Amino acid sequence: PATMPDYRYDAVGKDQELDGEETGAYHGRDVIYKEGTAATPSLHSRFVTKRNIAIAGVVGVGLMAAAYITNGSGSNGAPSSSGQPVVETLSNNDTTVSDSLPKVEGINSGGDQAMWNGKTSDADNKRKKDMSGWESPRSYGWWGNHGSGPKPVFESTQATTSLLQTLHEMNEVNTMAFGQQYANYVGQDWPWFQYWGEYHHSDVYSDTGDYPLVFGYDIQDFFKGHKFQEYIKWAAKQGGIITFSWLAANPLGGDAYNVTCGSYDDLMAELLPGGDLHDTWKSWLDTVSEFMDDLTFDNGEAIPVIFRLFHEGTASWYWWGTTCSSSDSYVTAWKYTASYLNEKGHKNILWEYAPSKPSTLTDEFTDYYPGDDFIDIISFDRYATNETYSDYVTSDCEVVVEYAQEHNKVAALAETGIWKGIQNITNSLWYENKFLQPIMEKCPQLAYALTYTNFEEQTYWVPMKDETTYPGFIEFYHDEHTMFLNDSLYHETSYYNYIKGFGAK
Repeated sequence: PATMPDYRYDAVGKDQELDGEETGAYHGRDVIYKEGTAATPSLHSRFVTKRNIAIAGVVGVGLMAAAYITNGSGSNGAPSSSGQPVVETLSNNDTTVSDSLPKVEGINSGGDQAMWNGKTSDADNKRKKDMSGWESPRSYGWWGNHGSGPKPVFESTQATTSLLQTLHEMNEVNTMAFGQQYANYVGQDWPWFQYWGEYHHSDVYSDTGDYPLVFGYDIQDFFKGHKFQEYIKWAAKQGGIITFSWLAANPLGGDAYNVTCGSYDDLMAELLPGGDLHDTWKSWLDTVSEFMDDLTFDNGEAIPVIFRLFHEGTASWYWWGTTCSSSDSYVTAWKYTASYLNEKGHKNILWEYAPSKPSTLTDEFTDYYPGDDFIDIISFDRYATNETYSDYVTSDCEVVVEYAQEHNKVAALAETGIWKGIQNITNSLWYENKFLQPIMEKCPQLAYALTYTNFEEQTYWVPMKDETTYPGFIEFYHDEHTMFLNDSLYHETSYYNYIKGFGAK
């Protein structure tokens, strides 16, 4: 029988900057929650079922209006989870914009007329200049690049190119997609392998009747003998965006957190051709290639994936980080790894740079950047205590968004959450007031934010019913500034409409 893997909390390691966990009284507003109804909305929540929202955008600086259609609900008052796209008339692989969206020649008319000017769009020009993203409604109309936009850094499949263009679109619409690591693989009260072969289980679904839009996994599980590809395929077939981290073992022995450098001054340099560890690293890349080969849709086309290689390398707690390696070897090893997998024929990878603490590790943030020719997405990882989280995450995202826009890259929050989980948080509206609102006020351009795994009832990042932060998570789900898998706005994207013909539900 399979044994339970020994997982450690990712992205938190030796963080000496973190303050003590906040244990004081709740300072927010109480929310009354009743089974089958929505939590009391906050001031800024529009609180309508967003997969039935129809928001019409009027293109023009400083001019935007929003309207909505009331939702259909089940008999218990819970939001509908049918997830049906607003428009059903698009043919497979059609990148034109549906008739439900306003057309402006040369801006969002789709197809050949969706002219890209070589630069990513700044979401600031989609809302009034004196309003934050939190105060402004979501945009609706895919201004700028619908069906067009920057291409991946490597020659890629049509689905992968479409995904990148959709991520750029998601940077523009004043809303942030939600993701979770291992969302359909483990939950608070269902441990690893309990539902082996049943791919639909999810704590997010149990909460909302919906799934996260972004599904995170770790490639090292394959090295441990876990054949979990079908979970990934299932998520992709629903239309989910797939992202991978890789907690690669230390080639000298031990796990990713083993920062024993042996006799080497620069461990990453030994991964390169001519290095003592090159053969090991190359064989591991062949294993990654074998894993990738199995990730296909039913028609055989490769599933596009985001690869968050060497994440948090600007910090010290991984062997590929600052303890054992230099920025030069980090960059060179990244380029070698990406090029090797590309030469192996994997045209379905978007490459994501995810440093730690970019607002404080500013020199490392730029020094470790592999370069525009090897990066599609610029993101960051950030964990902190409740006391410091909002300040840290917004400081980081402002740095990342500015840098991503300067380099014409997607901006994202690759992995985040409260240090060691939210189970001790006393603010019932944490997800709405301490997570979503600060981000939307400071940097609404983020395409998505992914939080970590629900390991057990004592260690989790997504609450369940009857847990303190559940009302805020439900409000977060319904807020127009968030996007989950069955959101009608996501179902208007070029990526979703490309894949729905051969997998997406």
